[in-house]
Amino acid sequence: MKKILLIILLFILTGCTVIQYSYYPKPLNNINADYKEYVYISTYLEKSLDEKSLIQHISVYDKRNSGMNKHYVKILSPTVKVIYNNKEYIVSVDRKYSYTISLLEQNIKINDDFTMYIGKVELDNGKIIDIPPLKFEKK
Repeated sequence: MKKILLIILLFILTGCTVIQYSYYPKPLNNINADYKEYVYISTYLEKSLDEKSLIQHISVYDKRNSGMNKHYVKILSPTVKVIYNNKEYIVSVDRKYSYTISLLEQNIKINDDFTMYIGKVELDNGKIIDIPPLKFEKK
């Protein structure tokens, strides 16, 4: 009886794993990553549980955000460059949310590793941060 319970418990614990996918940026060519002290970059997928899901958008956030204290980031260039599958895309920064790059809205379909050149961003305290070219890897 104990063996059966152990087998059932083992089956339940190993059969109920959930894999959630996301993309993580790292600077190309080991360039200095000082930007990480001030901002973080998030990718948003259509379906985070689907390995083949397309990226909806990418946003840059101020690390000083906490609870009620909201701080904002503005991508200074009106466009960013994306390299995916050996093709180069010039993508517009969202006009309303100047910290967001909407890929699907501009018919840019990405579902694997890619490179992005965001450039300079401005924090709401006036500080300018230069984000180096980033390689986004799916994990």
